[in-house]
Amino acid sequence: MALNRFTVSNFEKFGELVKKWARGQVPRPTDKQQFESQLAAEGIIATWPSGEFEIHTIHVEQCVVGTLHLLVPAPEIIAHSENEIGRKSYPLPDYYEIHAFHKPHEITDNDRFHNMRMGDYTVAHCS
Repeated sequence: MALNRFTVSNFEKFGELVKKWARGQVPRPTDKQQFESQLAAEGIIATWPSGEFEIHTIHVEQCVVGTLHLLVPAPEIIAHSENEIGRKSYPLPDYYEIHAFHKPHEITDNDRFHNMRMGDYTVAHCS
């Protein structure tokens, strides 16, 4: 079974949207409907978790220089991740294979790769 997590179809486009929120170029969504509308406007398809991990609330917070913001995953998410990754290879987005593991010295578009990392880390919670 795949990890029951929120994810997006295009980390690069999502990373660009995250940067727009950070720079104040577009308003940050305050609810799930606004979030879904912004994703759709950017051509991003969201996959939403179900069951015990279903998402009801969206909270977008701006980090500030000089403050360490730590997003600590819910213990249920950590337990689910540990259970799933123990039974198969560690799940990584496709762009890792393309840009990181096979040819780390040949990343030719740092901006594009950075957008993907921004999008990935923003939704993956690194757990």
